[in-house]
Amino acid sequence: MTTDGGATWRAGVVPGAETLQFRDVQAVSEGVAYLLAAGQGSNSRIYKTENGGRNWTLQFVAPDDPSYFYDCFAFWTPERGITMADGINATGQFPGIRTTDGKKWKSISLPAAQKDEGAFAASGTCVATLGETRAWNRHYEFRVFASSDRGERWASYLTPIAGGTGSSGVFTVAFRDGRHGVIGGGDFSSAKILDNFARSRDGGKTWHLTPQAPVRAPSSAWPTRRARAIANARWPTRIVARGLAPGTNQSSRHRAGRRRLDNRRGRELEPTP
Repeated sequence: MTTDGGATWRAGVVPGAETLQFRDVQAVSEGVAYLLAAGQGSNSRIYKTENGGRNWTLQFVAPDDPSYFYDCFAFWTPERGITMADGINATGQFPGIRTTDGKKWKSISLPAAQKDEGAFAASGTCVATLGETRAWNRHYEFRVFASSDRGERWASYLTPIAGGTGSSGVFTVAFRDGRHGVIGGGDFSSAKILDNFARSRDGGKTWHLTPQAPVRAPSSAWPTRRARAIANARWPTRIVARGLAPGTNQSSRHRAGRRRLDNRRGRELEPTP
């Protein structure tokens, strides 16, 4: 972890969580961050630090039931955030949770879950927030949920990226404003590149396929006015940056991974240390 913009880094350990799988981290201020462990039942947990990672407080533990599996979270403000989970077949519900004070997490109501419907937990980008009220959530199937009131109500919209096999579907969602967003997906077990990228110009109500991204299963995407960057689910070190300039189509496993992308203006910046 770093608290000086990446100039120096140090390793840290969350006491009592040595065997957990941390899949998402969200820094909301200079010293405050939330950490999500993804796993079955009580292995899904949320921790919070208020001193730059020196100490972590356990805020949430999922029920000791293997049906529960939390995937990712995102925040509107340092105190307001939302966490998404796989659907539970026995109830037909997604046990999503939300905090409004940065301390307690409470259940929210989401559209009914289809059988075996879940999300891709490795990228930490299955839910995106924007401003102080907007949110989008995507699933292994071919649906995206959208909310404009901090998760009070949700609408479900279909996407053209095929899913339903357990290894295919929509893996990542991101919006640069209330209308323009992108999703990435495909099939991470397939040897072929399938239809794996789509964009929306109406806040997620409709989605249109773009030319295929040159990776099998995009797991993270950042939409900008001039570029879109996609991280590969199968090879996390590979980043593909497209649209940085007319005719540009860069692809490199390591060199691109050492560069930063200004996701507000879509321009490539200097190499990172």
